[in-house]
Amino acid sequence: MGQYFPLASLSLNAGLATSSASFLLRLARSENHLQETFALNNGQKIIDLNYRIIGSNEDVLLSRSEIGASEDVFLIVVMGNRLDTEINEEFIDVMMQIVQRNEQVRFMLIGDHSIDFTKYGLDSCVISLGYRKDYMAILKVADMFLNPKRAGGGTGGQNAVLLGVPVITLPNCDVASLLDEPEFICSNYAEFPKCVTKYINDADYHKKVDEACLRVQKKYKKLDNENEIIRMNAIIQDCITKSKKY
Repeated sequence: MGQYFPLASLSLNAGLATSSASFLLRLARSENHLQETFALNNGQKIIDLNYRIIGSNEDVLLSRSEIGASEDVFLIVVMGNRLDTEINEEFIDVMMQIVQRNEQVRFMLIGDHSIDFTKYGLDSCVISLGYRKDYMAILKVADMFLNPKRAGGGTGGQNAVLLGVPVITLPNCDVASLLDEPEFICSNYAEFPKCVTKYINDADYHKKVDEACLRVQKKYKKLDNENEIIRMNAIIQDCITKSKKY
């Protein structure tokens, strides 16, 4: 198909799409530098997009009582479409350690799952909301966004920070690539409980993480998705004109 007209391919995860398209559009860089080397050696043009993924129902407001959370708890959101696999035994152990150190923590799960938290003693600490179109409104009343080990999650993590909600994530994933702030990154799961506890109890660290949120907000506030599409199209048109391939 690309022999007759130009193709552009966009990966919704960090890094480049595995594609023979002439143009590879990238929302966030990954640690897989071989992808980029292979694409360039293959004569493909890489275009980096500065694009904000906007959540739906951004203007909706909810109170904590409407989602089953009290005002005196520290509310941590875990959100995804594959929670049954992403919230595995390793991540549940992280949740248990966080609660053991901080009794006021409650986990708010956005997304369908079939996990039985009673056998871990976490049933009173977990509020399961299932799939929610109004997830942006829920993020607004959260204190933190916890990102499990996975591919994806970038939209939720990005929108959380844009709403002033700090994120804790592992490196080398979509969320870490999109936000690009070391204050949000833990090198492994063992650091998650330490970072949550430090954020709750250490005012200086709390301020440092909140300042990272402000930097990300400032960065994305400057972005104009419409102009970014126009810029991308101009680059593609210029390449097509110069190549005389099509």
